[in-house]
Amino acid sequence: MRVRSDLVASLPFGREKRGERKEKRAGIAERTLARSLVPPLSSLLSLSLCLVLPVLQPAAAQSTWVSSETGILTTSPASSSVGIGTGAPVSALDVSGRPVVVRKINVPRGVLSANERLRLTGATSDYIFAVQDGTGRVLQYWNASSGSAPTYLVDGEAAGKILFSPQFSSLFTVSYAPPGVAGAPVVWEEYFRIKNDGSVGIGVVNPGSYKLNVAGGIRADEVVVNTTGADFVFEDGYLLRPLEDVARFIEAHSHLPGIPPSAEMAATGMGVSAMQTLLLQKVEELTRYLIEQQAQIRALEARCPLPGPDDAEEE
Repeated sequence: MRVRSDLVASLPFGREKRGERKEKRAGIAERTLARSLVPPLSSLLSLSLCLVLPVLQPAAAQSTWVSSETGILTTSPASSSVGIGTGAPVSALDVSGRPVVVRKINVPRGVLSANERLRLTGATSDYIFAVQDGTGRVLQYWNASSGSAPTYLVDGEAAGKILFSPQFSSLFTVSYAPPGVAGAPVVWEEYFRIKNDGSVGIGVVNPGSYKLNVAGGIRADEVVVNTTGADFVFEDGYLLRPLEDVARFIEAHSHLPGIPPSAEMAATGMGVSAMQTLLLQKVEELTRYLIEQQAQIRALEARCPLPGPDDAEEE
């Protein structure tokens, strides 16, 4: 027997069955679509771990620039090194390649260590400019490390040091060391020194009481020495020692009166001005002796005339 579908659909129980089937088919379709769009739970867990783990792992420390309101750039952390032209800086600032023009360098006040310095590396040697101790000492080195135990930086080159220290008795010194081996100790030989009292030593560490003390010879076209002269020998009241006294003094002391002995000259030296005055004094004394002797000869000739050429012919 055939049952009309329209009649079944019109019945109450028919409409309910048909609606349930439609809802069931719709639910199946939605779940299928959801499965295709949403990944499985394991995939979600894997994705979450990939996103979270990098955050939990400690990141490698990286230096950054920090800008202040005054326009000053600083590195963070403070121990960072800056390289210009090099990827492996060996100091706080390492510049390689093109020449660098520096308008101004500010050194902070306070006590500075021997490592706070400016080092210029050349093709075969190094030049170091260092400020040490916070006491005003400024040092410049060539082919030598700074500090109390310097060493050569490269092989086969001489080393040099210039020291400027206004707070010490030695205001300015220049030292030299002959060529040596890299890493070997540098033994300085001081060549030049200016003390804070204005005295100068050349090859002499301590100029003493002299304004210029030189260990070695000096050559010049002309040297002007201030002296007082010895005109006092010709003044009235100057007592000229009798020649007999001079002879006895020479016999006893082996040098002229008023002239230092040779041993004393060798030990302490002799001022050029003082020596010139003494020598001039002796020359002027000799002149007076000659004048007196000439007067005595004239007096003798007046009392006892010597025979002349005419008298000899008459005999």
